[in-house]
Amino acid sequence: MAQTTAIAPATRAPGLLSVLGTLARNDVRLIGRDSFLPSLGLVSVGIAVLLRVGLPWLGDLVAANPGLGIGAEELFPLLIGYMIIFEGATLGGMMIAFIVLDERDNRTMEALLVTPMPTTYYLGYRVLVAIVIAFVLVLAEMYIVDQAMVPFWQLLPITAVGSLTGGLWELFLVTFAGNKVEGFAQLKIISTSGLLLLVAWFVPIPWELLLGLYPPYWAVKAYWLAQAGDANWWLALLVGGVLMAATLAYLMRRFNRLVHR
Repeated sequence: MAQTTAIAPATRAPGLLSVLGTLARNDVRLIGRDSFLPSLGLVSVGIAVLLRVGLPWLGDLVAANPGLGIGAEELFPLLIGYMIIFEGATLGGMMIAFIVLDERDNRTMEALLVTPMPTTYYLGYRVLVAIVIAFVLVLAEMYIVDQAMVPFWQLLPITAVGSLTGGLWELFLVTFAGNKVEGFAQLKIISTSGLLLLVAWFVPIPWELLLGLYPPYWAVKAYWLAQAGDANWWLALLVGGVLMAATLAYLMRRFNRLVHR
């Protein structure tokens, strides 16, 4: 009589929904015990409230001083593009980046590598959450400020592309910072680089297009064009979407190689 051999079932990777649920519960726990992370959301709202109150006053000031060389119709979109579309999305990315860095400090990342969960699940979830948080923050801030607005059908895609900045900075921080201390140091690079958006406003074309090598520029540029009634706003948004997606893909591959070294 032939002897049968029992074959153990192969270990399967956990389902996507199970992984997302586990990671989400862990994120809620981490955010709840770290006062710094919720404060980033409060900072974002605070910036929006400050602009809502301060922009009308600032508009009156520049109107009374024509020698400044800039009017309220220019100043409002300049500041909103930088402080809301760029900084709002950046704060969303920072929230998730510091969760990942915290997990790295606690050696949670090493534990994840020996589980059946593919790292693509983990990384994709982290990037998606950063983008979603950035999207919510930017959209909410725009309506809090309620100045120099564009129609909702334009604001929605501009916010969607702009929120990719959150995923980009999240990946930048977790790729080039080995821990939370280094992450805070990298924030200086992010903050300084954002000043390029302010420079772009005053640089004439075609020189302004050189700043288009900086991926977050294009969503802000699309907002500026839409707010000015320029029909080419969608072209800037398309270029920005492609460039941001390519940058995100590069950083994801780089991070994936980093964690498997």
